[in-house]
Amino acid sequence: MKPKQASIPFFKLLLRDRKNLFKSTLNYTKEADRRLYFMRKYGDLALPTVDLSELLDGEISISNYTYLDGVSRPTDIALIMSLCRK
Repeated sequence: MKPKQASIPFFKLLLRDRKNLFKSTLNYTKEADRRLYFMRKYGDLALPTVDLSELLDGEISISNYTYLDGVSRPTDIALIMSLCRK
């Protein structure tokens, strides 16, 4: 989106939903600050990653799952189920 196109919705939000706009801006600022701090301190150093299929035994199915805020993701549940099988 071009800056001119974004300015109209931005000002609408500024007038209508100022609290959530500032809250989102604060959250982004904190996250960006922590990311910059990490990059300054450690550079491109990152934790190693592991393919999930290396940890899972075969196929795992998850039933009766809801997408509510604050609950585990399906990949988390599959990993826990696989680790419990071992």
